[in-house]
Amino acid sequence: MWAAAGIELSFHRIGRAGWSHEGVLRSWAEAPWQPFDDGVAVACLAVDAVWLGLTNTASEAATVIFTAAPGPGSRCLQVPPDWQLGWLPGPDAQPVPLELAGAPTHAYRIDVHRKGDTPDASFGLLLMSPAAWALQFRPIELPPAEPLPPMRCYSRMVRPRGLGSTPRDA
Repeated sequence: MWAAAGIELSFHRIGRAGWSHEGVLRSWAEAPWQPFDDGVAVACLAVDAVWLGLTNTASEAATVIFTAAPGPGSRCLQVPPDWQLGWLPGPDAQPVPLELAGAPTHAYRIDVHRKGDTPDASFGLLLMSPAAWALQFRPIELPPAEPLPPMRCYSRMVRPRGLGSTPRDA
């Protein structure tokens, strides 16, 4: 995980064919990442979409503003309860995935606000193809993310013991 201003970020890849702006995204593969001067670089393939897991480690909520650079797309999340970032509004206001979009790199900006208008942290997120990654860092072998088998539905609800409930296999 990479952290800034009390927000921990995890980086995940999902095949573009499996991406949706609705519901919860499931990671097909972790996305390799590397810090750089102004933020963090994330390796991905042209057939990938990337999503970020957000964890707030501070006692107060944070506002995270995620912006495409350049571009009109910007999204504001409250962390918590929001915890997953996988799309931005495109030029026509339709959700678009975080992806290379046909380029060797694609830049985004993340601002973390705790209180007030001034960000507590501001940093770049740079998606990089394996070729761009090799020029900046070192060669990387990045296999395509494979879809995972379907998961059985489950519930996080826990019933108190002693109230007539018996443990069952999930």
